[in-house]
Amino acid sequence: MRRFVSWIQIALLCSGASFAQSSQAANIERQVRKIGLGGNITVYMPDGHEYYGSIGRIGTDDFAVNEVDLRREVTLRYLDGCRRVPRRFVHQVHD
Repeated sequence: MRRFVSWIQIALLCSGASFAQSSQAANIERQVRKIGLGGNITVYMPDGHEYYGSIGRIGTDDFAVNEVDLRREVTLRYLDGCRRVPRRFVHQVHD
C-alpha cells in the first residue's frame, strides 16, 4: 500500500509541474497574441538570453521574433519557459 501511495504522490507532483508549465505557456501565448503580428516585443529567457524585435509569426506552439541584433528570425516555443514578456519594446530614435 505504501508504494501505491508514493506513486500517486509522484504522479500528482509531476502533473502539477506540467500544469504550472502549461499555464505559464498559455500566459505567454496570450501576451504575444495581445501584442499581435508586427508588434514590438522583448522576450527574456530563463538561460539569460534576451530577444528584441517584432513578432513575425504567431503559432499554436511557438512564435517568431524578427530579432534586431541578430538580424534574423528567431523561433521561440511557449513551453521553453519565457520568463517574461513585457508589454512593449520601446525603440527610441536618437537624432
